[in-house]
Amino acid sequence: MKILKKLRNLALGGALMLSPYLANADDIFKGVRGSTNWQLDLRASYTQRTDSKETTVKTFSDNVVLKYWDGDKIGLFGFFNIPAYKSVDNGTSESRGFGDLTFGIGPRGKISLGEKGTLHFLSYAGPSMPTGDNHRNPALGNDRLDIKTGIFSTYLTKNRAFEIDTSFEYTLAGENSKGIRGVDEMTAGAVVGGRITQDNLIRVAGGIESRFKEDLKEGWNYAYGPRAVLRITPPNKNWHLELLGDYDMASKHLPDGFSGGLQLRINF
Repeated sequence: MKILKKLRNLALGGALMLSPYLANADDIFKGVRGSTNWQLDLRASYTQRTDSKETTVKTFSDNVVLKYWDGDKIGLFGFFNIPAYKSVDNGTSESRGFGDLTFGIGPRGKISLGEKGTLHFLSYAGPSMPTGDNHRNPALGNDRLDIKTGIFSTYLTKNRAFEIDTSFEYTLAGENSKGIRGVDEMTAGAVVGGRITQDNLIRVAGGIESRFKEDLKEGWNYAYGPRAVLRITPPNKNWHLELLGDYDMASKHLPDGFSGGLQLRINF
């Protein structure tokens, strides 16, 4: 147990020293802290999008996210996102390997609304490190040190039967090794849902997700569409499983398509 505690403190200490979440936009209980101080978030996702030149890019990734939170009404939130595996296929070539690391830290809290329920929030700021190989074709990283910020919220009714989840994330692009600055990006979204079973074993939610990318000539390009979420939580609440799906309904000068994900979260 002493070794485990040391590993926990070391992982959080690394994030704090770098002073800097996660998969884009929202899902169920997005702004709520876990039932324990630590959570291991294992993610697998697949994305397929096509640009205006009819080039389709297929991306598969595995991410390991270590999260920490403390406090009740107010506290600290921190994470360490490890892109353990990434595969990108653009139809003519394929790259496999490690992606860009991300760290983050910020305040979190819970606000009581009396008989109307509670409002929860998490926030973060931190760097995305250029650890992915940008020399491959297609590239596995963006060869930049970007700064990411975000805030997530969850409104829950008093009996936790109904929820509204929102998210907003902004990426301030840095310069690559050639001195060329990237363009800023944003993601935003909201889902509404609640429990299907009285024991909260199954919850579902649906809403809209959007992506924005800065265009120096025309303002912002965008893509948006619906998102669906299914969450399964066992009675002991030590872990839960989520399935997510997105579809880009409309876009302006951004590749569009669909994506799906599986997330296993373990509290410890």
